[in-house]
Amino acid sequence: MNVVHELNKIFGRIYKTKLILIEDAFKIEELTNYTMEKLLTDARSHRAKRYIFQPSGIEVNFYTGREKEYLILPNVWYCSCMSQYPSNMMKRRVCYHLLVYMICDALGLIDNYNVEDEYFQLIMQELK
Repeated sequence: MNVVHELNKIFGRIYKTKLILIEDAFKIEELTNYTMEKLLTDARSHRAKRYIFQPSGIEVNFYTGREKEYLILPNVWYCSCMSQYPSNMMKRRVCYHLLVYMICDALGLIDNYNVEDEYFQLIMQELK
């Protein structure tokens, strides 16, 4: 079973309905070993952010972790913590930050910030 493929199907339903059905919640827990209680608690904590740069329209996604911000590329299931903590990939099949971000995106809980293009470099430096 391909975990990302299964999660894509689940999140497709959540994006359409803006609801997490109980069977989808159980499946997410089964696939990722994370509890929905913790995922939803963090989803409501305003840690998922999207910067939309103007006038270019470039969008950059972040998740604020305990120690730093992580770059999120949801279309390819990537979080920058994976390169910093490769052992996470051995313990879990999907990054926690990415999973919470996906839940936030699907439920409309991402904090969006419109920022001038001139601040792109400054904001991206926060990832270092």
